Order: sequence, then structure tokens, then C-alpha cells
Amino acid sequence: MHKRNVRAFSFGILFSVIIVALYTLITDEKPIETAYNKNDAKAYLEEAGYTVLTEEEIQERMETTTEKETEQRSPAAEEEIENDSNEALEEKTAPEEPPPPFQLEISEGMNPTQIASILLQAGLIEDEAEFTHFVENNGYSTKIQLGSFEVTKGMSIEEIAKIITKS
Repeated sequence: MHKRNVRAFSFGILFSVIIVALYTLITDEKPIETAYNKNDAKAYLEEAGYTVLTEEEIQERMETTTEKETEQRSPAAEEEIENDSNEALEEKTAPEEPPPPFQLEISEGMNPTQIASILLQAGLIEDEAEFTHFVENNGYSTKIQLGSFEVTKGMSIEEIAKIITKS
């Protein structure tokens, strides 16, 4: 670059800065400051359609709601609740058969997303992406073994990952 070019470039930058500075001084628009005290803020929120409650008002409403719920329960409803809880206890004590195992076949070239898709279709996992992320983030994706694996419903993602990696 020549001296003349550098001077012209510098003069252009200086001229631009002066114009911007003059514009900001002349317009003199200051940002609107909205400093609210509690009463102003409450009034503003109420104008916008919000309901503002104090801690005491919240506690009172929660207590009255709880009291109304207990008053509305009839003796028949309480008896029904008690019967339901007794039935639930009886159901829990009955021996449950373990779900039949699912044979997961992993062949060469399968990736964690494909395995997750198979597990999702079999109803063994709820979220394909969650399984894939878990396997990849915890280092299981590089340790997946080929073969047939028994997986049952109710197993956690970690348990399934440990089974298919034989770790």
C-alpha cells in the first residue's frame, strides 16, 4: 500500500466516526427507564390482566381449597377410596409372572439407532433417542457385540446396554 492510500482510508474512518458521534449527540434519545416500585409493578401487572397475591393470600387459598376438598368427600366416596386401596393391596400381593424375554438379534453393521428402533417396536424402551444418547454418551456404542440377547420388559436402558455389550 502507498502512503496516500493509507491516509485516505484513515481519513474515511475518522470522518465516519465523527458523523456517528454527531448523530448520537443531536438525536439525544435516551432509553426509557422503567423502574417500578412494588405498588407500580402490582398496578402494571393488574392492568395486564394478572392477579397478584401475597404469600399470606396464597396460603389462605391453599388452606381453603384443602378444606373444601375434605368437606366435599362423602362417606360413600371415602369408603370407595378405602375399597380401591384394599383391592390394590390384594393385586400387589398376587404373584406376577415375569414377562417373556425378547430375543434381540444384533447383526453386523447395526448401529445404536437401529437397535433402539427394534427395542422401541418391541415395547422394551419408551424413547428411541434417549436410548441412543445413553449408549453413545456412556461409551457403550463402540462395545456392542454381535449375537442374540435376551431382554425383558422392565429393564432399564443401562441394563440393556450392559447386556448387549456383555459388560
